[in-house]
Amino acid sequence: RKKINAKINYVIASLGKLGGNELNYSSDIDLIFFFDKNRKLKESGLYTFEILNEAITLFAKEANKQTIDGFLYRVDFRLRPDGKYSLLAKSYKDYLHYYETRGESWERQMLLKLSFLSGDKATYDKFYSGLLPFVFPSSLPRGHLQSVAKMKSEIEKNARGNCDVKRFSGGIRDIEFSVQALQILNGKRFPELREPNTLAAIEKLKARNLLTEEEAEILSGNYKYYRKIEHHLQLTDNLQTHTIPEGGETLEKLYRFLGFNSEENFRKNLNARRKSVRKIFDSIVLADEKMKDDFEAINFLDMKKARKNLRYIFKGENLSGAKEFDKITLSKASEIEPAFKDALKRLRYPDRALENFAKILYASKMPSVLLNEMKEKKFLDTILFFCESSEKFVSGILERPIFIDALTSRVAFRPNYQSENNIPKNKLFALVRFLSTVYDAEETSRFISETYLRLISGLSHKFFGDKIFVIALGSLGAKTMNFSSDLDLIIFSANSGASLAIQKQAEKFISEIKQSDSGVSIDFRLRPEGESSQIVWDLEGIKNYFNKRISAWELLALAKARFVAGNFKHYEKFVEIYLNKISEIKKDVFLSELLTTYRKLISHKSVQKGKFDLKFSHGALTTLDFIALPQILLSKNKNEIRNFLYGKSEINTTANEIAEKYRTMILLLQATFNTSRTVLPSDDEKKELLNHVAERLEISNIYENLSKLKSQTVKMFSGVYG
Repeated sequence: RKKINAKINYVIASLGKLGGNELNYSSDIDLIFFFDKNRKLKESGLYTFEILNEAITLFAKEANKQTIDGFLYRVDFRLRPDGKYSLLAKSYKDYLHYYETRGESWERQMLLKLSFLSGDKATYDKFYSGLLPFVFPSSLPRGHLQSVAKMKSEIEKNARGNCDVKRFSGGIRDIEFSVQALQILNGKRFPELREPNTLAAIEKLKARNLLTEEEAEILSGNYKYYRKIEHHLQLTDNLQTHTIPEGGETLEKLYRFLGFNSEENFRKNLNARRKSVRKIFDSIVLADEKMKDDFEAINFLDMKKARKNLRYIFKGENLSGAKEFDKITLSKASEIEPAFKDALKRLRYPDRALENFAKILYASKMPSVLLNEMKEKKFLDTILFFCESSEKFVSGILERPIFIDALTSRVAFRPNYQSENNIPKNKLFALVRFLSTVYDAEETSRFISETYLRLISGLSHKFFGDKIFVIALGSLGAKTMNFSSDLDLIIFSANSGASLAIQKQAEKFISEIKQSDSGVSIDFRLRPEGESSQIVWDLEGIKNYFNKRISAWELLALAKARFVAGNFKHYEKFVEIYLNKISEIKKDVFLSELLTTYRKLISHKSVQKGKFDLKFSHGALTTLDFIALPQILLSKNKNEIRNFLYGKSEINTTANEIAEKYRTMILLLQATFNTSRTVLPSDDEKKELLNHVAERLEISNIYENLSKLKSQTVKMFSGVYG
């Protein structure tokens, strides 16, 4: 054991009753075993998982072994990911990947009981931290409660008659499932609810007003009572049982132990307990439909779900019926109810709007303020439209609820307001202005692009001063970024020979950009020699590269090379090197090389037949780049190209006008479906939603215009390349 401890950071964690500190006399011990990294140990030549799996097997065998004195414990590892079909121990990252991609509702409940038992606490903490988004999501996953109800129904079917105190209706499992549902729903907001012990969890739920005093008393009192029955039954016959006998001496001992003088009185009391527990279970897990409202006229597709959301918005009732809102919040909700109802009637997708608004209200730290501001009709209509039409808006608010303040204060709608270099927040500003038509597509792209450019400029000054210059390419250089664009950059040293110190500073520079926006991808593939070369190049190196082996495609991409920060005089030298190379190109050879590259690019980025990629399909945005940019380069007019690079002039062509329409479609697609892809949906439901949002934003029907735009682009492309 000392030898293993010296080489491997492993963890034994408890689950089930051991994890909750709730063991019976005959309980199994549920464990899960994991480690930090799977590596080969020099001394033995074995891998981590081989050593640990053998050790666990021996441990379980010894613990379960029958001797003249009995056995230690029934040790059970079946609750691990993939259960009996998987290795007994894997790395904690393997387990996290399983829960992120294939975790089921019952596993979310099971992991509420997870507790550290032994091993390396730091590794356990990493595992537990990684589990939190799965176990305690921002909002209750779709279908989770239905899954819990179905699971409980199956448990009751498999119970032995109507006497199993653990499994019968209104029994131990009803109490545990009710408590766990509330923990999962509220554990993200209230960390103290991440409590493995059932009785302690009930008290904490009561303290948060998620259970009433009466409900908490019913659940905790009956939990203790049922566990008392379990202990007595297991001690009496030394069996792992939860079944109350139908008669006989064991039953008589039980009811007398519990203070009853007859079986009849015991049964009567037991039935009353079961009914009171089941009532609470139904109110939480089955979400009763007793709420009477006047929203029947709204064409909801799922009235049951709509009532749950309405009950929360206007009564502040959570799943258990407990009140979450104070009197002020309830008053503000009551004031907007008639207008809210009328607004929902006017929407094409009221279910989406209602459910998403309930999520946002739930995430808000001051729901009364949001509800109060919705007394203004325009604001109410705007927010409900956002909730109806934009998954990206809802996702952004749930990730950053503090942004609700920017909405209620109307700051989010002000054209010129920006939050310094807070990239995620500024993207939300851009999204709100795009959806509310304060910005058109061009203004939205420019706002996003300039936010990144300011950040990059500031960090460049911080790390390099005037020792380098940074250029932006692609959509960043052209200021046409969308909500998911990459950052295309090249860093050049002002002096010959990029030093190792500058290379290291460049790594820190990149790291800080990623810290400012963890979701952005930074791309240096367009630097000389591509991904295989150093990050920082000098002017002498770029000049040699231009003279020897630069491709037509690279020259085309560099037409968007805009200065961002650093030494501008050296950027001017770079431009002259570039212009001299452009003056040498031969039209036929240049276009032939571009056409070959284009065909490879489009083929590599091909999408399924019948679908259209707004960026990479033939006739889309990339095609337009291969039309417009060669025209200005092949003119060989140095002043014109120089002004274009310096941002003093633009290409005013039909190709540019069509490109702007495609970029508008991409922003619309990303805003509606919160996707980074540029492929238009082909199923009717999504097409209808996308066109509905386009109509509200006064954008022409996408699918009707697509054929015309594609045809125009393909015709222009043929005119350039033959």
